[in-house]
Amino acid sequence: MSNNLRKLNAWLKCGIFVFLGLWMILAGNPAYAEWNFGIGTGLSRLSIEGDLGWETKLAGSVKGDVDLSASDTSDLMESAFGFGGYATNGTWTINYSFVRLKLGDDDKASLPDGSKLKIDVDFEVTNAVMLVTRNVYKSKHIHLGLQGGLRYTSHELTTKLEFGGNKIKNNPDNDWVDAVIGVTLTVPITDKWSWNNVANAGYGGSDGTYFGSTGITWRFLKHWSATASGTYTAVDFEEGNKGDRDWYLYDIDETTYGITILFNW
Repeated sequence: MSNNLRKLNAWLKCGIFVFLGLWMILAGNPAYAEWNFGIGTGLSRLSIEGDLGWETKLAGSVKGDVDLSASDTSDLMESAFGFGGYATNGTWTINYSFVRLKLGDDDKASLPDGSKLKIDVDFEVTNAVMLVTRNVYKSKHIHLGLQGGLRYTSHELTTKLEFGGNKIKNNPDNDWVDAVIGVTLTVPITDKWSWNNVANAGYGGSDGTYFGSTGITWRFLKHWSATASGTYTAVDFEEGNKGDRDWYLYDIDETTYGITILFNW
């Protein structure tokens, strides 16, 4: 486990305890009765397009185009888990989310000498985000906020080749943290419907990560809401230089759309 991952685990545990502590204090103190909370999960579809590269023991530097539609990604999906939530008093909002997914594929081929080639590829992604938004303008028709926070990303790519009794494994493992700054725009439509938009950029661990989302939220019951949304994330990350043993390139555009269900109180 890398130092960054150890730090993330400690940070997540600390964040959970802090959030629970704040919730108990704020929810139990009449002076802070205006604070509201929500937590939930949902279903989504993901498409990926861009360049992926890494250093291999057999073929040296490998770089290829990635173009996976939402149906392609679903076919390759081995597991996926995620949740998110918020705490808000109308002026300040704390948003958090955690997503972990694993894609995998395997194939077999015959080499010219008649031997068999077996290929296994696994790609595990972990993403954790903590953002704080300050509402800087609020009217009946529009809410505008400024946003800041942290985004953690971890990639573990494992490739295995077996041929002629030989086994070759490559396992580039990278994780990084970006500082994030952005804006939010919420348009109340009715008491039960709203249009929510977010745009932010992250720098630090990556060379630039740009995120945008838009969605419609429906408060269909007192404590329950549903959001249909679409998101776009452009990630530009490179570790080392091409030819280095630790070289890894992830220059990918990710598009996601789905439905999220939240319990609100």
